Amino acid sequence: MIGSAWGRSLTCGGRMARLRASYDSVLCADSLEIRNNRLAVGCYELEKQDGSSGTAGIGSERRKGCVWILDKQDLKPLSVWKHESPGVLDLRWSGESGDVLILACADGSVRVLGHSESTLEEKHTLHLENSLTLSVDLNEEAADVVLSFSTGSVRALDLNTLEPKWQAENAHSYEAWVVTLDPRHTSVAFSGGDDGSLNLWDLRCSADLGPVAAHAGAHQASGVISVQPDPLHDNGILTGGYDDHIRFFDMRSLKRSTETPIELEGGPWRIKCHPDDPRYILVPAMYAGAYILKRGDGGYGGNQVCHYSGHQSIAYGACWMDRKVDPLSVATCSFYDHAVHVWSTKNRDESPA
Repeated sequence: MIGSAWGRSLTCGGRMARLRASYDSVLCADSLEIRNNRLAVGCYELEKQDGSSGTAGIGSERRKGCVWILDKQDLKPLSVWKHESPGVLDLRWSGESGDVLILACADGSVRVLGHSESTLEEKHTLHLENSLTLSVDLNEEAADVVLSFSTGSVRALDLNTLEPKWQAENAHSYEAWVVTLDPRHTSVAFSGGDDGSLNLWDLRCSADLGPVAAHAGAHQASGVISVQPDPLHDNGILTGGYDDHIRFFDMRSLKRSTETPIELEGGPWRIKCHPDDPRYILVPAMYAGAYILKRGDGGYGGNQVCHYSGHQSIAYGACWMDRKVDPLSVATCSFYDHAVHVWSTKNRDESPA
């Protein structure tokens, strides 16, 4: 349901954040992606044997989920997909008109949904593993989609046919939390895992050869949970870890950090650079809410513009919103309270040009 907190102000790391709209996603919200005027929300929950809901445990519990499509202006629901659907852990928009969604699902599958004005229809389903599909990323120009799994494996498929193209069964010793394609180098992918390793892969080469480069202690023995190619530096990479830091690396020398890391108060689950001004970074930081950061001169370092504390649960999903109306308008979502918030910083002097 649509919240009634329109216009409420919150302290925002020394500045003020204005909560402009909120939505109750019913199930636990974990991922957000926007395309055109539509905001997609991925949800996940465990349904236990007694019919109650939760998020922990193994065995006969059934994972359920849904995808909401919300209007970006007022968060009114346009459509929902939840018919016998598994939990959705990550998602991406695709298609020339942004009418296709690629889902990473809790039953080890990748699913393709088609979206019209008021309906979401499942077009394709491919079951890949008896595990959780934890993350998805795609490169439409190269027609690649990559997925990571709770078994530690990473796979690449053809975006148009879902035919297998590449597979690293033992990419990580534990959960492969994230896999990301590099738009600057179409054959390159990065993966991060609970084993603490940051890996660089060449999708033209057999995975049996191992990663082209790896840093086993990228986050001081903590798990690597987010990877983002750095749009300010041709070979740069931004990574987030369970050590509550964002770190900076150069893919040509992966084992050496290139800048002083940015310390947060929670784990940076995703790192989203501003599409128009990549000096600005949006970070959902799990138990610490969400941050907007600004890189320093020359694209180095980073300072806190805003720390948003309006969520009452773990913040996993985030995306930049209506950049023409308000350049620092964002959406974030939190898990147990199944909340989607649209907010912005009130200090317009910090807005991108």
